Amino acid sequence: MPRPPEYCDLFTYRKRSVVPENVQELARELGVSFQRKKVSAELVSAFRSALQNLPAESVPRGASEIREIAQMNMGYGFREPSGVGSRFLQALGLNRENGDTLLREHPDLGWLLMFHGSGYVRQAAMEALTTSPSCPFEVAAVVYRLNDWVGNVRIASKTYAREFLVTARAEAISESAFFLLPQMNFLRRWDDQALSVLQDSIYRTEVLDEMRKHLLAPRGGKVGQTLRLILQRADFDIHLEKLALDAWLPTVRAIAVETLLMGQARWFVGYRREWVNKVYGITRRVAEFETRNVEIDFGVEEVLGAAARDKSSLVRRIAADFLISKREHLTAEMVELSDVLRNDKSSAVRSRIGFLDRSITSA
Repeated sequence: MPRPPEYCDLFTYRKRSVVPENVQELARELGVSFQRKKVSAELVSAFRSALQNLPAESVPRGASEIREIAQMNMGYGFREPSGVGSRFLQALGLNRENGDTLLREHPDLGWLLMFHGSGYVRQAAMEALTTSPSCPFEVAAVVYRLNDWVGNVRIASKTYAREFLVTARAEAISESAFFLLPQMNFLRRWDDQALSVLQDSIYRTEVLDEMRKHLLAPRGGKVGQTLRLILQRADFDIHLEKLALDAWLPTVRAIAVETLLMGQARWFVGYRREWVNKVYGITRRVAEFETRNVEIDFGVEEVLGAAARDKSSLVRRIAADFLISKREHLTAEMVELSDVLRNDKSSAVRSRIGFLDRSITSA
């Protein structure tokens, strides 16, 4: 998971925080206003606007920090009080506003209260929201509520996601997908329906178009891992040829070339233990991958030629591997490319072509 930027912590015992100073100040002010039952629309709007610049990877740590900064670690005390005294006040028209009333008047207050320490409040916050997530941080926050440890919060979040997550801005979904796709293997509390809602949101055509733009450009983090994970479904296959030819990152070009030429997408799913010595109880951890056949029309010679002449040896090795796999049916163009790779500056590429030559000679 990429490391989110850190800022000075203004309100808690921590020295550093993933929440920017202006968001900390607004969260504290809005949290105190909520406790005093005096919330203004301007303050709620300002808090949500401040969230726009937070990255999605800030959610796991930022959720607990926002909860402490806004002083939301308190007990229940949220629902409308009941009893003779309460009914008497209501009859006189003197009943003061409570959390439910504030959420009805300011639904966007839910973007703060979804981090509350009480599951009752988080549930009410998710039920009150009436707008789609507008930034990567909000998208990731909703997904983490889908994995909330309280069942009723998960149900409320799933109801919200079915209506609003699937209609969120493509830019917000695509940016958050670089964080959320690897996290899918670690979120254990949500069910298949919640996972399906997230996948339907990510695999929208406009979202995949945005992800292609991100993958074509320079970018930090484990971008190759994200590309492999997005290839779990065939929806993104149409963009592979463009990535193989024009992506800025060698890792992205290599994965796109490998998927196209080998006709198979491969992605990491976890680890398993493999015996080394059963007598002494020695095992080792081995990565596990799943695969999917890729069947798409593309210019094989163009992609192979570009890969063989790529400036990165990582991509050229894949071209050499493809020539080895086709050693019994080499075309004139493939033979020409093998001559180019035979004198490659990378020993890994030269050794592959050497194996190709020996295989052809022995045959």
